[in-house]
Amino acid sequence: MISSQCAVLKCIIAAYPVAIDRTSEWLLAGDEPDRKFVKRVTTALIGNHLVDPRYIDEYLKKSLVTNITSHGERTPARLRELERTIDLSITLVRELVVKEQVLPAESFRGIIEVLLRLPKAVSGPFDRSIQMLFEGLASLRPENSQGHHDPKHETKSELQRFKVHDLPAPLEDPEQQGLRQRVCYLLDDWLTICLEGKVSDKMYAQYLTILRQQELLQTTKRTNLFFRLVTELCIEAAYNPKSQSQSLSYTTIDALAKLVVFLVKFLDNANKIALLSSFLQVAAHVLIRDHDSKKEFKGMNEFNQKPYLRLFTNLLYDLNTPDPSLDSSNIEVLNAFSHCFHTIRPARVPAFAFAWMELIAHRMFMPKLLISKPYRCSVMFKTLIVDQLTFLYPYLQNAELLDQVRLLYKGTLRILLVLLHDFPEFLCEFHFDFCDVIPTTCIQMRNLILSAFPRNVRLPDPLTPNLKVDLLPEIMHPPRIGCDVKEALIHHSVLQPLEQYLASRQPTSFPAKLCEKLQSQSEAKTGSKYDVPLINALVLHLGMQGIAKLQAKNDEGIVSQFQDNSCMDIFERLVVNLDPEGRYYVLNAIANQLRYPNNHTHYFSCVLLYLFLQNEDRFIKEQITRVLLERLIVHQPHPWGLLITFIELIKNPQYDFTRQPFTHCAPEIARLFESVARSCMPAKEETNSAMPYIDKEKLGGRQ
Repeated sequence: MISSQCAVLKCIIAAYPVAIDRTSEWLLAGDEPDRKFVKRVTTALIGNHLVDPRYIDEYLKKSLVTNITSHGERTPARLRELERTIDLSITLVRELVVKEQVLPAESFRGIIEVLLRLPKAVSGPFDRSIQMLFEGLASLRPENSQGHHDPKHETKSELQRFKVHDLPAPLEDPEQQGLRQRVCYLLDDWLTICLEGKVSDKMYAQYLTILRQQELLQTTKRTNLFFRLVTELCIEAAYNPKSQSQSLSYTTIDALAKLVVFLVKFLDNANKIALLSSFLQVAAHVLIRDHDSKKEFKGMNEFNQKPYLRLFTNLLYDLNTPDPSLDSSNIEVLNAFSHCFHTIRPARVPAFAFAWMELIAHRMFMPKLLISKPYRCSVMFKTLIVDQLTFLYPYLQNAELLDQVRLLYKGTLRILLVLLHDFPEFLCEFHFDFCDVIPTTCIQMRNLILSAFPRNVRLPDPLTPNLKVDLLPEIMHPPRIGCDVKEALIHHSVLQPLEQYLASRQPTSFPAKLCEKLQSQSEAKTGSKYDVPLINALVLHLGMQGIAKLQAKNDEGIVSQFQDNSCMDIFERLVVNLDPEGRYYVLNAIANQLRYPNNHTHYFSCVLLYLFLQNEDRFIKEQITRVLLERLIVHQPHPWGLLITFIELIKNPQYDFTRQPFTHCAPEIARLFESVARSCMPAKEETNSAMPYIDKEKLGGRQ
């Protein structure tokens, strides 16, 4: 019936072309307002070219915007009309553009843009239909016309494609409805400039003038909106290349990077770094939203990290090359990138983890950040390394080494090796922070960090006969600790009672209560009933206080002074009162301080040897040996202080190490200890006192 009526109308319009305008008026403004909502009729009229789709597009777009942005009370009648308008709009695009493909998507550009930005409160009942609609639009490809194509026009057509995922925030303000189209045209002009073989300064100046006339960068809000739209358009074009043989197209990504560098360098802006920071944060949030939307609707594998990696890499290259306009702000440029990378850390965007690791280790970022003089540059990079280790922690702790995790782990080890070789002071200064986020199962990774020593320090050979550790000049100096050790103690309300006990050994019940405070409040999350970072902070703080007490002695430092103080009281009580798991964490925290020659290494070596000597419990001696041995049987490097302590333990007959029952509990264990002993004890070597002489001057230096 409808098809036959359409055939009659076609004959009439063929004879009287002006009738097509009358047909559109009849459909939209006739005496029956609901006539247009008869979807079969409206679809048939437009599909047979009996009604100009531009009129329908303009009418429905205006109706949608008016109803959505209405600030008055929405009556049931108005809500019903809005729902019918949305339903009709979806039907027209789906039937005529996606299914039948009798019209191009450009015919309904207005209503597609409005549907794309529908607020959640309005689009709720139509979410699934809208999602399927845009998936259908994404599957369309422009038909190839005959003849050759200009690559410039092909690149432009990529930008005209409609987005298939939501924007970071719906554009509900009617004044902003046309902004995306304006930005698209501006981006097309920029692509033309980038693809030109020879570009003059005049062309750049003209483009900058156009940007100022458009007033897109006048305020922070408009600047962020402009950056968001250009980023989304370029990423979408990269996802949908013109050529079927390509999976991605980087033309628009490269142009976007050039645009940002151009604006940062030449836009008359008093704060160029603020402009760069704005773009980086906007790009980071676009990345996060893209990642989350694909994870929710299509799965993690649908997210592609390559366009974002290309964008950030290009910016790193272009903004770190010598340039008079940015040379004085190079540190601030690196600071802006650091904050951006922290925003998109692997824990927040897991599917970006590999690209993220490549970015933080980039030769235009990591070395420049670490050779910078401001201390905050090192702190910023420390935060990024902690982000990486924190992401890997649960996988390494549970030994869930999938192929992807194994690659990330190997990549992290390589970064740490580069730092160990080129920037050992960085690892020395922040070893405490890194050990907090490395599980106890990752012995080699921890050894790698603890083996670092400053380049101005020369390590004595641990196998040197009659080596007197306490006479080394480096033993006088404290290491530099790049964190606030007291922070964790204050957070858990441990510092004040601890300081009181260290000063007066009162109350006597404090050590027992301290063991209870070390237990974790989130065992399900950490996988342990103990708060390992708190234990690490407690052990290091006790060591620093113990060294300070020895420095305060007026007479000569002797072993009895080392033994008889409140710090050693707590060490002994912790080792005796805690269960095997808690004791293992305490001993590990002590072993973490056995590093290069310094007064911390000397003090904690004495603590460990003293605990081994004074405890009659065979199990405690065995656990101390385990903590040392498991760090030595892995591949090199091994921390110098760890080697010194273990060699002293097995060489000095005072500890009677070779006669301990656990060294002969099994043949393979006995052979292991014999092998270690042979490598650490040259033949016919004299033995010396194992307990190093603790002198207040040798433990001296400011804390």
